[in-house]
Amino acid sequence: MQKISRMFIWFLLMMGATCASSGSEDQNVTNLFEYYLDSSGEIPFEQIRKLKNWNPLSKNQLSFNFTNDVIWLRGKTNDDGLTQGRILSLEWKALDFVRLYYTEQDNVYKFFETGDTLPKSKWILPESLYPSFPIPKQKSGDYFYIRIQSKSLISFPIRSLSERSLNKRMIVETAITWLILGVCAVMFIFALFYFFAFGLSEFFFFCRLCCLYGSLVQWTIWKRI
Repeated sequence: MQKISRMFIWFLLMMGATCASSGSEDQNVTNLFEYYLDSSGEIPFEQIRKLKNWNPLSKNQLSFNFTNDVIWLRGKTNDDGLTQGRILSLEWKALDFVRLYYTEQDNVYKFFETGDTLPKSKWILPESLYPSFPIPKQKSGDYFYIRIQSKSLISFPIRSLSERSLNKRMIVETAITWLILGVCAVMFIFALFYFFAFGLSEFFFFCRLCCLYGSLVQWTIWKRI
């Protein structure tokens, strides 16, 4: 028991060290964006690019709550945290659909897509925990644009990560998920032992509860693959 306690403490210390702030590797960049609300949901990107009146985001997270509007964001490509090679993470797993636009030439643009309405394998970064985009090299224009359309709650921060910081996050969440699964397995074995040893039905229902919880955790793991 003492050995297990030491291992658990060591695990927590390692997780704490991994989760520690990495300075410029993990930044909240929400207030670097400007936004425009499209109530019709039908304004094309070509027209969005020509808009002059954008609203600043002064908070450290988006605060649109539940809305039927399409939310457009634009960010400057020369801002710290929004430069090429960074990864934008929209910190909300229930987003329906998000698209990032960037211009190749004056009238030529490309886009990346992510969100719950797409299979995880079709995300631009399928290994990420949240809908995320790599910031590409933009050959023309001072801005890139993000289109958000979702029926879920839209109140979350946008973070800019380095590749190293993204990998740390994945390692931490995967380790915690498997730790929970391991604890469920141990609890199941003990409950099964006591059920056969004492014949009490309460232990049988506890076994079923462990199986159910373990299955939910396992489904979460496979959903990200």
